[in-house]
Amino acid sequence: SGVAFALLLGARRGAMADVSLMRCADLGFLATAIVQVAYLGHGDAGLAANIKMAVLFSVIGGVIAMIWLVMGRSWVAVRHRKLPT
Repeated sequence: SGVAFALLLGARRGAMADVSLMRCADLGFLATAIVQVAYLGHGDAGLAANIKMAVLFSVIGGVIAMIWLVMGRSWVAVRHRKLPT
């Protein structure tokens, strides 16, 4: 899902710092959903249960993308404060 996220992010113009929190969550959700499509027909639970689980994983992917964005922005802010001016 990280590769799919990077490709989706690369498709739009601008830096990662310019991405809003909701846009990042949307891209994380979509990237995780793209990966889940390959697994929809597998398993004994049936297609409806697999779709439900794929949506749940996609929501988790969106939340994780938001967490990484917040952590990355705070890391950059801390790193810039330590550099001499």
